[in-house]
Amino acid sequence: MRRIAVMLGAIGLLACTDPREGELAQELVALHDTRVAKSSFERMRAEADAAEAEIGAIEPQIEALRAAIGEAQAAVSGAEAAVQREIERNAGLNAEIRASQRRLQEGAARYGELEKEISVARARAQTFKDQASVLARELRPEDPDWARRLRVKTLREFMNEVAAAWPGDPVLAETARSTLPADDAEAMRVGAGLVARIRDRVSEVYGLEGLQGAGEAPAGAADGDAS
Repeated sequence: MRRIAVMLGAIGLLACTDPREGELAQELVALHDTRVAKSSFERMRAEADAAEAEIGAIEPQIEALRAAIGEAQAAVSGAEAAVQREIERNAGLNAEIRASQRRLQEGAARYGELEKEISVARARAQTFKDQASVLARELRPEDPDWARRLRVKTLREFMNEVAAAWPGDPVLAETARSTLPADDAEAMRVGAGLVARIRDRVSEVYGLEGLQGAGEAPAGAADGDAS
């Protein structure tokens, strides 16, 4: 560069004395500018090549980062899907729990209703058992005619009530439909056995064994009268 500057200075001095020398000086200046521009282009090209090489060197790292980002996104999507499935599963479990609670409440309510029905049925059965025990004790063939007629009438009414109350029970239905003899004394003897059978069957079906009602005599007493 220093040599070129000295040359240019010398050419400038010559240009002052000879016009042709001035033209030559201008050409030399233009040539210098061209070389400077070419040098700058080559430097820029070298810098571009270096930048491209650097980009090429880091491109695998960029691809690796892109792959990692894709994997992370897939993991996030999978986690979101798992969370959604868990939410749906919990919703299903909550629905099942609520349904179970409803069934439990319905079962408890039904159990209470059945307990009431059973209590009513056992109370009615106890009433029939007590009536049968009293009637068996009062069926005495040695009573006067008017008393025997009254007892037999009561016996027939009681047997009709038993038939109406338990039409589906084979033992009670058959016993209640039994035909009584025409003779009142004989009807009382047969009726005492039938009433005792009704009493025992009702006690068995409704678990009334050992539960002695008001005014009820021991089970063997009526059987003894029937004999």
